[in-house]
Amino acid sequence: MVDGPLSPYNGTIIPFITPYQLELEQNSKLAHDQYEVYVNDDFVGHKVLLTQSEEIDDVSAYLHRCDFDDFKTNLDGDHYNIFVEDTELADQIKAQLNAYLSIR
Repeated sequence: MVDGPLSPYNGTIIPFITPYQLELEQNSKLAHDQYEVYVNDDFVGHKVLLTQSEEIDDVSAYLHRCDFDDFKTNLDGDHYNIFVEDTELADQIKAQLNAYLSIR
């Protein structure tokens, strides 16, 4: 390999990353993808993203599948906030999420 003005390397050392190192880096990132879930500022539990296809919005999608529609969500760092105006509905959502987050 020639190192000159037309060389793509120009004396630069290119680090070699093995597929194992790449997988290890991706898996370690997944281990840290965890969110604290709150309903009206009350802590309900942790949502851990176990696979790359999971997202924090899966929580609201789950609530919609359970026929809860009257809520708003906000992501602030690692805090996923769910806001519900109706106190009774908020209690029902908390109970549903408590079960959902404990089995995930």
